[in-house]
Order: sequence, then structure tokens, then C-alpha cells
Amino acid sequence: MISIAMPFKNSAAFIAETLRSLQAQSYVQWELLAIDDHSSDKSKEILLDFAQDDSRIRVFTNSGQGILPALNQALEIAQGTFFCRLDSDDLWPENHLALFIAQLKISPPRTLVTGLVKYFGASVSVGY
Repeated sequence: MISIAMPFKNSAAFIAETLRSLQAQSYVQWELLAIDDHSSDKSKEILLDFAQDDSRIRVFTNSGQGILPALNQALEIAQGTFFCRLDSDDLWPENHLALFIAQLKISPPRTLVTGLVKYFGASVSVGY
């Protein structure tokens, strides 16, 4: 299984589409650790709605402030053999995780694998 950390803050405009791209993955053995960094919009509610229908999605509140404490929190609760990050404004092609896992399985320990993503627009928020 792969644990996917997704810190988010005020992502309501696009988070549902991000989640749908994750749910459409050909590799299905994943858990999403969505860490809310104190959003003031409907982001957390959207995630909770998805979590009701998909037990692989778990939603938490950042015990600190900012993206680094959120990522550390996700790492502490991760249950997967592998770990990766998904930004709340990214879209993954349906084979993203399968390719990711295949590469990690043939790589030495402590390997970092990255890949291309599709953004929703030209502007990307600071840290997220």
C-alpha cells in the first residue's frame, strides 16, 4: 500500500477534481491522509463527503501551522510501505501511482520518485 499525504488549505475550488483523479487510479491500494491546514472555506467538508463513500480517504486537522507540520503529521500516521505527496490542486493521470510503485520496487532504499502533474491554472499558491 502507498500512503498519500495531501496537505490542503482553502482548496474548495478544485479539491473534488483532485480527489476524483486519485480515485480513478489503476493502482487501488492507497490511503489518502488529507491534512487540513485550518481552511476557512468548504475544503474540509468536501473531503469529509468523499471520505464517507471511500474508506481509503482519511481527514485530519493540522496539529501545527503550515505545510511542513502537515506533511510530518501525515508521515507519522502513514500505514503504507511507500509514501508520496499529492497537492490539493494537482491532477494525476490514471496510471500515475502504478508507474510510481513500479519504479520504487526496482529502486534502492530511500529513493525519491517524482513525476509530472497537471495544474488547474497558471497561479500556484505559496507552499501548496
